[in-house]
Amino acid sequence: MLPDLKTKPTDSVEFAGSAKVLGEFVDHHASEEEKTMFKMARKLFSAEELADFDEQYEAWKDSPQAAKEFANAMKQPSPVPVG
Repeated sequence: MLPDLKTKPTDSVEFAGSAKVLGEFVDHHASEEEKTMFKMARKLFSAEELADFDEQYEAWKDSPQAAKEFANAMKQPSPVPVG
């Protein structure tokens, strides 16, 4: 899917269509992962531990460290060959 996107002009209808399909694929995959992973987490951790993880994540996600890690991740090459 990504190699297909790379060959299309970003202002084309074809690119928009392929990008929409990719977005839907990612959304579906994330939904499936959430169902599986969250179900596992509920079995592995207590309600108190899960609440603690949530608090830690909420505090971290708006931190300068999170922004730095995101910026660094965006600089990395794609793990999926494109082209």
